[in-house]
Amino acid sequence: MTLCRQTIGMSVLALLWTLVAPAQTNKAISQKEQELQKLRAEIELFESKLHDSEKQERVTLDRLDNLEKQSTLIRKLLRNLLSQERSLTSQIDSAESSIGDLVAARMRDDLDLEPAGAPAAPP
Repeated sequence: MTLCRQTIGMSVLALLWTLVAPAQTNKAISQKEQELQKLRAEIELFESKLHDSEKQERVTLDRLDNLEKQSTLIRKLLRNLLSQERSLTSQIDSAESSIGDLVAARMRDDLDLEPAGAPAAPP
């Protein structure tokens, strides 16, 4: 009889286990599905952040390209301005020299026009 009781007890335990085990398995599966859903949401968030960072990177690179182009144009403008400055300085020097030559020639002409023996006019 004890063997029969043990067998019945084991059978009841096995039956209870078959009823309890699926419930625990379903609970475990449900937990795993929740964890997976959480991970999927995190992955989606990180992908979104990565996408935003890539867009920001493209905008930054475009800005850098524009700044480089602007810098190149400014250097070109500076070279042109320096060239103009040298040209204008040369023209000013030439004009000053011409003015000096004209003043000297005028003074010689004035001296040549004075009558002989007349006192020279003060400068």
